[in-house]
Order: sequence, then structure tokens, then C-alpha cells
Amino acid sequence: FRILTLEPSDDEFAPVVCSITECSMQEGKRYVALSYEWNDPTFTDDDPNMQVTPNLLDALVYFRSTLPFREAGVFWVDALCINQSDVVERSAQVKMMGDIYRNAHRVICWLGRATRNSYSQDDGAVCL
Repeated sequence: FRILTLEPSDDEFAPVVCSITECSMQEGKRYVALSYEWNDPTFTDDDPNMQVTPNLLDALVYFRSTLPFREAGVFWVDALCINQSDVVERSAQVKMMGDIYRNAHRVICWLGRATRNSYSQDDGAVCL
């Protein structure tokens, strides 16, 4: 499976910079599995190689500037770590998702940035 390394930045307007590497479950690599709500199903136009929804882009921008994620910055994100255009690979990776989440150092559910109507002043990350 693949993992994503997110480069840190304090500038929320800077482009999101990341790289993807392959690894195996046996390596025991520490990563954060990121689950997120799609919200708006359209993709951003920021980078044609990185097809993400606006809500996922918000999550990446938030986590690249937030400790402790800023230092580790290693994530598994289905939209980016699975080759979405390869149906055979996508099917095989979906079958592995239980193991991917189970072996993650931490699982984060991203619901979106906090708004004035939110119950919390924190952004929408729930750590499990």
C-alpha cells in the first residue's frame, strides 16, 4: 500500500506539497489513517495530479501546520494513496482497508473546519 508524506507549512495559502511512497504492512511504518467527509463532491483545480475534494484539501492544510502531525506528517488517505483510475488496484486496496485502519498509529475522522455554528472552537478532527 502507499502512504503520503505531507510537508509542513505555516502558510495556509502555500501549495500543499506531499510525496507518496510504497510500503508493506510488515514494515510497521507509523502513519495516521485519515477518514474524511467528502462534503462538496467536486475536485479542486489546484493540481491535476492530486484530485481532492475541498474538504480533504482543508484537512491537509490544517494538519500540515498542526503539531503533532507537522513533525510526523505521514498519512494514509484513500483518495491519494490508492490509484483511483486503476479499477483492479482500487478493488484490491479496498479489501485491505480494514488492515490499513487497524495498523494505523492513529485514525482521524475529519468532519470539516469549525464554523460559527459549530459546538466546538476546534476544527473538525476527531482522533481515535
